[in-house]
Amino acid sequence: MRIIHTFVTAVTLLALAGCRTAPSSPASKHDFSGLPTTTFTVSVSGTAGLRFTGSMVADGQAQEVSGTVPAQYEAAAHELICSFKKTDAEGSIALAVSEQNGGVQGRCNTPEPFGGVRAEILRTPSRQHALFTTF
Repeated sequence: MRIIHTFVTAVTLLALAGCRTAPSSPASKHDFSGLPTTTFTVSVSGTAGLRFTGSMVADGQAQEVSGTVPAQYEAAAHELICSFKKTDAEGSIALAVSEQNGGVQGRCNTPEPFGGVRAEILRTPSRQHALFTTF
């Protein structure tokens, strides 16, 4: 019986020794070296006069926004995440993001009560993507 108790104690101590409360290395950041920023135009459209709130995060710098449809914002960044939510149940909200050179990255829209739209765009030398979704 004593052998089993000693074994269980040893296994428990080994399991606890392997637990960490913080990552062992800092989270990796995207490498933007050698790539100039892209100027994005963010257009919020839909039902004219519809009120919304939202946020824009350009290369980690967050900005809270609110307004009425239609609205337009610009951001120079490698990584852009923007999200806008209707403050009213009625109407629809749409999001479109384009680059300064005129290239449309994508768009999405929703008529859902209090629904929202979101875009995530990343530009690095090794990875480029654009994701548009509704919520």
